[in-house]
Amino acid sequence: MRCFIPLVFRLLALLAALPTLSAVGFDQLTKTWTGLDKTNFRGQLMEVTLAFREAGSDGQHAGLAPGRNREAIDWSAFEGVPVVGTYVSQHAVAPRRGQLPPPNSEAIDGHYFPDTGILRFRRAAGPWSSGSYMLGVIDQANGRMAVVHTGMARKSLPFVLEAGDAVPEAQRDIAGFNDEPSASPFGMAGVVRPSREEILAAQQAQIAATQKMMEITRPLQQEMLEATRSGDRARVAELQRQLQALSLALQQGRYEDIESGRAVASAQSGCPEELVDWLQEMDRQGASSENFNGLIEIANLFRPSVFTPHFGKPFGDLERTERQRISLNLMQTCARDGGPFSRGSVVTSLPGPFADGLQSSRAEMGLAGLALDTVADWKRGAVEALKSPGPSAAVDQFERQALDILAALWPSEREEIMDTILLAKSSRAAVEIEALLEDLAEQARNGDVRALLELGRLPEGELFGKLDAAARARVDRQHADACSSALQPLLRAAEARFSASSGSLALLEESALWWRQNSSALEPFSDQEAFQAFCRRIGSARSAAFAKGRAEIESQIKATRTNGEVDRVVARYASGLDSRYASDVGWLEQGAEQQRRSLERQAFLVRVGEGPFGPDYPGAVYLNAIWRGDAARIAEEDRRFAEPFVANMRTLADTGVNHVMALFSGGMVSAEGLDEYMMATAEAASLALPLAGFFLVSYEKLYPGCMDANPARFEYTVEWETVVKNGYGAELYSYPSGSSTTYFNINRRHADAFRLLGGDGAGDPASAQFLEMFLPSNSGALKLSDVLRGMKRAMQELPCDGPEMRRIEKRLLTMVFERKAKEREIGRKLLDSGR
Repeated sequence: MRCFIPLVFRLLALLAALPTLSAVGFDQLTKTWTGLDKTNFRGQLMEVTLAFREAGSDGQHAGLAPGRNREAIDWSAFEGVPVVGTYVSQHAVAPRRGQLPPPNSEAIDGHYFPDTGILRFRRAAGPWSSGSYMLGVIDQANGRMAVVHTGMARKSLPFVLEAGDAVPEAQRDIAGFNDEPSASPFGMAGVVRPSREEILAAQQAQIAATQKMMEITRPLQQEMLEATRSGDRARVAELQRQLQALSLALQQGRYEDIESGRAVASAQSGCPEELVDWLQEMDRQGASSENFNGLIEIANLFRPSVFTPHFGKPFGDLERTERQRISLNLMQTCARDGGPFSRGSVVTSLPGPFADGLQSSRAEMGLAGLALDTVADWKRGAVEALKSPGPSAAVDQFERQALDILAALWPSEREEIMDTILLAKSSRAAVEIEALLEDLAEQARNGDVRALLELGRLPEGELFGKLDAAARARVDRQHADACSSALQPLLRAAEARFSASSGSLALLEESALWWRQNSSALEPFSDQEAFQAFCRRIGSARSAAFAKGRAEIESQIKATRTNGEVDRVVARYASGLDSRYASDVGWLEQGAEQQRRSLERQAFLVRVGEGPFGPDYPGAVYLNAIWRGDAARIAEEDRRFAEPFVANMRTLADTGVNHVMALFSGGMVSAEGLDEYMMATAEAASLALPLAGFFLVSYEKLYPGCMDANPARFEYTVEWETVVKNGYGAELYSYPSGSSTTYFNINRRHADAFRLLGGDGAGDPASAQFLEMFLPSNSGALKLSDVLRGMKRAMQELPCDGPEMRRIEKRLLTMVFERKAKEREIGRKLLDSGR
């Protein structure tokens, strides 16, 4: 660990000296910010005032409930300055009737991230609401803050705030606060009620315009009829546009346009050039006027930086007549000229902000345009900061945090900053990698194997994944040089150490130990020629050493007394190098395996012990233990046999099924008692019981001459029934469908033991082998089927009245009574647990 300290301090010093992406300090945030917003659920224009302060400055924190909004990133991964404050909103326009409702004040809880200049805050809509999240960025030069919605409201239009406690003039212009009273939809102030003479004059003007329109439309209609007959579709479309223009001018009261013929001329001229050029901004910036992606994309057209070059002034500075003219052109000519705008879905959304009858859309788009220009200004500052040196982790953080904000800009702007992000990641990661290469190589040259391992695996890390193709090629060459300079001293020192070994066995032992200690660190260098050449030289030296020391090694293996000792001898001399680089060393593992089998055979012979059955006899271990009365060996073999039962019972207890069964017992047993009973029953499982059952049932067949003249007769009947169900699986009725009866003739001296075993053929070898199929394998345990086969063979080969079988019979019956008594004791404890 001591070797890594210089590297850590060096990287910390490097990161501390680097600038952050944001130049906006926290003091620039803690102001009062005011502006207009129209994204509330009722679509009303609101005056919004935000005030922030650092959380904890007064010992308070909002502590709002966690939000349920589905945001693009997990913000809990970032550390920021906690902020609290207030979000005050009030109606910006008095209703036509009544008074303004009082302002609504909501708590703000959020974080400011100085490294990226992003503010994330949440406003609570009520005491039981989780609130809604927003992101803010500050354009310090203009004193503006753009606010973007996230989560489920992420498609809502952004809005803009400015430092101060009054709505900025630019926003008032956009919203129409500064319009002439007669043109303003906000309130009735300044509206003059027309006189009788003015109303009559207007009616006469409408009648005159209608007559003039009829004079104009008759020849147009006649011409359209002729064009239709001749199949001139272009002329038909042109005449339709002229008729629609006249109708629209009449509806809007533009009688002078009808009288002068301007309405028809406007329809004939097509979409004005400045509008065509302005509409093409969407396609030039990577969006699509034919298939736009929401209102935010349209709002980019109303950014002052986009709108002004085409119309000579920002959207908010347009006069009423200018907005009307643009709206009419969009709805009349541009929407019907066959161009991209007329073919696209944006045609229905774009005219609204210009129409006096849709002032809400005018405010929304104009305010959103200001906000998006603010985001773009912040983005330009971020791009410049990304081009400067700094930690690559800061670029990762900026990319993740700015995801929702950058999504509001043109696709071309997003592509530009993504290219900048990728380049910044690559250049910054390359600087960090170069510093790591230098430090790790130096530590590895000083003998630090962990540093060598980290150096070798560095290309697998996150930093290398950030490099572009050019940087990766350059850094790969530097990495190869660093690895070579770090690897050579280690390999030279190892060869010198091996060559100084005192004898063949010492060389084998030292080289094997060295390989175990260093192989993981050397694994990343396995494809390098220098490393492979080293392995070939060491492999050759080990082959020669094995040839000289073979007799001694084989002698050491033969002298071992346990498998563990065999493994230690092999580990002392064998190495992972041998399978590929050393020749003719297969004898080592072969000799070790032969010795393991010999030791296992010896251990098995000890386990079989004294008795009439040899080691190759099925179940000899258990049968001889019964013959000897070896309680310790029987208990050990039963323990191994019971292990799978115990494991199954433990799993069953974990499922809680025993607690359910205890409930159904009506309080007769407790859940804990049932757990203990099931476990104790499994632990008491013994080979002796199925073995005794087999012996008693098979006696009549295998020892017919030794049966009693009047044996006890046991009957075991199994009955079956057929169940009839309906189509839904419900049982309708059942009826008997047969039975099977088995008879057992048992010697009188065996009858009590047979009754304890159940008296139902529990000793059937077929049943025992079937049970064994469902038990998990247990290494080292005797198989029940082998013990039963051994008993059958013994009954076939040894006389029933011989000393061996008499002795086994007596002790086997004793074991049945003892184990059944133990089972009854376990049952009594279960019943006692329920009292």
